[in-house]
Amino acid sequence: MKNIQEIPLNNSRIKDAIERYLTLIRKKYEDRIEEFILYGSVARSENNEKSDVNLLTIGTDDSCEVEFDIIGLSFDVFMETGIDISPKYRSRKQFDEYCSFSFLQNVIHDGVRIA
Repeated sequence: MKNIQEIPLNNSRIKDAIERYLTLIRKKYEDRIEEFILYGSVARSENNEKSDVNLLTIGTDDSCEVEFDIIGLSFDVFMETGIDISPKYRSRKQFDEYCSFSFLQNVIHDGVRIA
Protein backbone atom coordinates (compact mmCIF):
# COMPACT_ATOMS: atom_id res chain seq x y z
CA MET A 1 0.00 0.00 0.00
CA LYS A 2 1.28 3.46 -0.91
CA ASN A 3 1.24 6.55 1.28
CA ILE A 4 -0.29 9.95 0.56
CA GLN A 5 3.02 11.53 -0.51
CA GLU A 6 3.15 9.14 -3.47
CA ILE A 7 0.07 10.52 -5.23
CA PRO A 8 -0.30 13.96 -6.76
CA LEU A 9 -3.32 15.63 -5.19
CA ASN A 10 -3.27 18.54 -7.61
CA ASN A 11 -6.87 19.46 -6.92
CA SER A 12 -6.85 21.61 -3.78
CA ARG A 13 -10.64 21.27 -3.43
CA ILE A 14 -10.28 17.49 -3.11
CA LYS A 15 -7.41 17.84 -0.66
CA ASP A 16 -9.37 20.36 1.44
CA ALA A 17 -12.46 18.14 1.44
CA ILE A 18 -10.44 15.11 2.56
CA GLU A 19 -8.80 17.12 5.34
CA ARG A 20 -12.17 18.47 6.48
CA TYR A 21 -13.69 14.98 6.49
CA LEU A 22 -10.80 13.48 8.47
CA THR A 23 -11.00 16.34 10.97
CA LEU A 24 -14.72 15.74 11.58
CA ILE A 25 -14.24 12.00 12.08
CA ARG A 26 -11.22 12.41 14.36
CA LYS A 27 -13.05 14.98 16.44
CA LYS A 28 -15.93 12.61 17.07
CA TYR A 29 -14.14 9.24 17.16
CA GLU A 30 -10.53 10.15 17.98
CA ASP A 31 -9.72 7.08 20.07
CA ARG A 32 -11.66 4.59 17.90
CA ILE A 33 -10.10 5.25 14.48
CA GLU A 34 -6.99 3.38 13.40
CA GLU A 35 -6.45 4.50 9.81
CA PHE A 36 -7.90 6.08 6.68
CA ILE A 37 -7.28 4.63 3.23
CA LEU A 38 -7.94 6.50 0.01
CA TYR A 39 -8.77 4.17 -2.89
CA GLY A 40 -10.33 4.33 -6.33
CA SER A 41 -9.65 6.81 -9.12
CA VAL A 42 -8.28 9.57 -6.88
CA ALA A 43 -5.78 7.17 -5.30
CA ARG A 44 -4.75 5.96 -8.77
CA SER A 45 -4.53 9.58 -10.06
CA GLU A 46 -7.15 8.74 -12.70
CA ASN A 47 -9.88 11.02 -11.39
CA ASN A 48 -11.75 13.68 -13.33
CA GLU A 49 -14.10 16.48 -12.33
CA LYS A 50 -17.00 14.01 -11.86
CA SER A 51 -15.06 11.51 -9.73
CA ASP A 52 -15.99 10.86 -6.16
CA VAL A 53 -13.44 10.38 -3.40
CA ASN A 54 -13.45 6.83 -2.02
CA LEU A 55 -12.29 6.59 1.58
CA LEU A 56 -12.18 3.57 3.84
CA THR A 57 -12.05 4.23 7.57
CA ILE A 58 -10.78 1.42 9.77
CA GLY A 59 -11.62 1.56 13.44
CA THR A 60 -11.99 -0.47 16.57
CA ASP A 61 -15.78 -0.33 16.84
CA ASP A 62 -17.93 -3.07 15.26
CA SER A 63 -21.04 -0.92 15.61
CA CYS A 64 -23.13 0.04 12.57
CA GLU A 65 -23.63 3.43 14.22
CA VAL A 66 -20.11 4.51 13.35
CA GLU A 67 -20.62 3.62 9.69
CA PHE A 68 -23.94 5.46 9.49
CA ASP A 69 -22.44 8.47 11.23
CA ILE A 70 -19.44 8.76 8.92
CA ILE A 71 -21.81 8.62 5.95
CA GLY A 72 -23.61 11.61 7.46
CA LEU A 73 -20.30 13.41 7.97
CA SER A 74 -19.41 12.85 4.31
CA PHE A 75 -22.69 14.52 3.34
CA ASP A 76 -21.81 17.48 5.57
CA VAL A 77 -18.49 17.81 3.73
CA PHE A 78 -20.27 17.57 0.38
CA MET A 79 -22.59 20.41 1.38
CA GLU A 80 -19.59 22.52 2.46
CA THR A 81 -17.22 21.76 -0.41
CA GLY A 82 -19.16 20.22 -3.30
CA ILE A 83 -16.79 17.23 -3.23
CA ASP A 84 -18.53 13.85 -3.08
CA ILE A 85 -16.83 11.61 -0.54
CA SER A 86 -17.96 8.00 -0.72
CA PRO A 87 -17.13 6.52 2.67
CA LYS A 88 -16.84 2.95 3.81
CA TYR A 89 -16.16 1.77 7.34
CA ARG A 90 -14.76 -1.51 8.56
CA SER A 91 -13.61 -2.50 12.00
CA ARG A 92 -10.05 -3.82 12.18
CA LYS A 93 -11.53 -7.25 12.89
CA GLN A 94 -13.72 -7.10 9.76
CA PHE A 95 -10.86 -5.81 7.63
CA ASP A 96 -8.50 -8.57 8.74
CA GLU A 97 -11.16 -11.28 8.52
CA TYR A 98 -12.38 -10.34 5.04
CA CYS A 99 -9.15 -9.05 3.46
CA SER A 100 -9.31 -11.82 0.85
CA PHE A 101 -12.63 -10.49 -0.54
CA SER A 102 -12.35 -8.65 -3.86
CA PHE A 103 -13.36 -5.23 -2.51
CA LEU A 104 -10.69 -5.25 0.19
CA GLN A 105 -8.14 -6.76 -2.20
CA ASN A 106 -8.72 -3.75 -4.48
CA VAL A 107 -8.33 -1.38 -1.53
CA ILE A 108 -5.10 -3.11 -0.50
CA HIS A 109 -3.76 -3.04 -4.06
CA ASP A 110 -4.74 0.53 -5.03
CA GLY A 111 -5.12 2.07 -1.61
CA VAL A 112 -3.16 4.95 -0.20
CA ARG A 113 -2.88 5.21 3.56
CA ILE A 114 -3.57 8.87 4.30
CA ALA A 115 -3.66 8.77 8.07
